[in-house]
Amino acid sequence: MQKDITNIFVETPHENKQVMMFSATMNEGMKTIAKRFMQNPFEVYINDDKLVLHGLKQYFVKLKED
Repeated sequence: MQKDITNIFVETPHENKQVMMFSATMNEGMKTIAKRFMQNPFEVYINDDKLVLHGLKQYFVKLKED
């Protein structure tokens, strides 16, 4: 995936490019790529004990891979 992200940065036009990356989790390799290609990158952290969604129900369906 890191190679794919790098290719996107390299292959897209550089003039007036605005880049934003969003992820609930981002490993150190991806952070390194972001810092290499972005100008003045910054990270936003959300304190997870304040993010509580009362009454939220979550479901999942387990599927077999073909």
